[in-house]
Amino acid sequence: MSLYLNDEGIILHQVRFGEADKFLKIFTKENGLTHFFAKGVRRLSSKKSPHLDTLNVIKFQTGRSQNPPYLSQVESLYTFPSLKSDLFKTRTALFICELLVNLLSENQKDTYLYLLTQDFLHQLEDSQDIRGLTTSFQLKLIEVLGFNPPINRSANGLLDYFEELLDKRIRSRQIKIS
Repeated sequence: MSLYLNDEGIILHQVRFGEADKFLKIFTKENGLTHFFAKGVRRLSSKKSPHLDTLNVIKFQTGRSQNPPYLSQVESLYTFPSLKSDLFKTRTALFICELLVNLLSENQKDTYLYLLTQDFLHQLEDSQDIRGLTTSFQLKLIEVLGFNPPINRSANGLLDYFEELLDKRIRSRQIKIS
């Protein structure tokens, strides 16, 4: 067994911790949804900080022995600049991230779903039919995870379906766009 873990992943969620650190939830290609600790990344001198934005696709290395593992090396593979410059697209992507964080089991490899999510983000960046693309991804997510298909496949019906499935309200839904 290697002392280091090398993988790529999509940053789905981050939480500030202490004075200069972050906890990250990353959907990785080889290890599924995994938690990581990024020490000192909120300092101005941090070289890792620009790579650790939510929605970035990164390549990283970490030690296996720590729990949670510390990110030792990070490199951005794709940052989705035009997606992040559009508030509606950003909100949509964060909604999908919230669904993934709440629905995925930790440390369960699902390369197909990882590639599907990455493809969704690339399509979202260029798409004008955001609602149709998002609905299609949600239906595919339900199918891949093995849940019963919803009766109401409209955008509002899917939102209600996921809230009932998770037994809580989707927080990213509260972001208002005027």
